[in-house]
Amino acid sequence: YRRELQRIMDRYNLSRLRALIDLDARALFEAEAQRDMDLKNAQDKFRQIDKYVEILGSLIEKIPKGTLHSVVDMGAGKGYLTFALHDYLTNTLGLNKIKVTGVEMRPDLVRLCNGIARDSNLANLEFVDGTIQKYDATGASILIALHACDTATDDAILKGISAGASLIVVAPCCHKQIRREIEAQFAAFHAT
Repeated sequence: YRRELQRIMDRYNLSRLRALIDLDARALFEAEAQRDMDLKNAQDKFRQIDKYVEILGSLIEKIPKGTLHSVVDMGAGKGYLTFALHDYLTNTLGLNKIKVTGVEMRPDLVRLCNGIARDSNLANLEFVDGTIQKYDATGASILIALHACDTATDDAILKGISAGASLIVVAPCCHKQIRREIEAQFAAFHAT
């Protein structure tokens, strides 16, 4: 699995995800395999996460380092983005004391990700069981939510504003569905 991961990363120049090779990535891949994820989907996922870290990196680098204390990933899922962002912050930016927390409501994924973080000796990285609404994000410097479903994107934005986060970056999961609906409504409106 490590050779396949390395091949994917080399082929698509996914340099920001190198840390996943050092993690027990097998656990993440096995979790994906249980959901019948094929190699193409894995490649798409890695490219997406790599691009998201690239976008976040350009925004984070504009924030004074002394003001960055914690990052919260709302709806962390299997933690791909959380692990990659932790690696970027600690190994690329040298922010070794920044705390990164993944908030996820599925206890099995929280246990999986905490186990990988523990086994990989990743300091200041943890996953907590809970919902966006109930998580206390007070003091979060950065709040992110990738593919937060339903109203979770709105909840994450509100949580970030309430916490006084310097940076809030969200990407709703259903943007493609919403776009199709908007385009259909637009076409119907202009057809009349």
